Amino acid sequence: MRLVRLFGTTAVVVNGTTLLTGDALGDDRSRRLLARLALAAPAPVPLERLERDLGRQTLLRRDAATLAHALGTPGLVVEQEDGWVLRPGWARVDVQVAHALFARAASAPPTTALALVLRALRSCCTATLLASEDDIHPWVSTARARHDRVLRDALVRAAAAATVLHDDELAAELMARALADAPLQRRAG
Repeated sequence: MRLVRLFGTTAVVVNGTTLLTGDALGDDRSRRLLARLALAAPAPVPLERLERDLGRQTLLRRDAATLAHALGTPGLVVEQEDGWVLRPGWARVDVQVAHALFARAASAPPTTALALVLRALRSCCTATLLASEDDIHPWVSTARARHDRVLRDALVRAAAAATVLHDDELAAELMARALADAPLQRRAG
């Protein structure tokens, strides 16, 4: 199965080894459409929101066709009544994989919780979310803010788990990262 990588440069990983990025995704607009739909997957993104975020429907259809052609996947973007979506089952998305690991960690015993958080940090959260995109786009800043909240909560829980497991050095490291990733206004309050 493919993996859409949204941490760092937007890319599609095929067969665990082949990395498709840049022109292999078509162009900047088709890359943005991939990122926007992947963020919401498997839920559809309403057409009105896509038009607000990325442009008119005619341009979106061109972008979808460019992306499908570049990836050799006809019908990759599916237009449904309730919005547009990437073809179900086509790929996993790294940010969703990380968030699922964080969610599992929230209800796991300390050893498992710590392992799940560290796995997510190592495999996914090593770069800026949507680094290929400009922060002036509201959908990008919203996605980054949501991820930051989820990451911060997971780091705090992992620090607590490390404390329970008597690994004070790891607990301090995780808590320092949680505080470093916190926005200034949250640290001040």
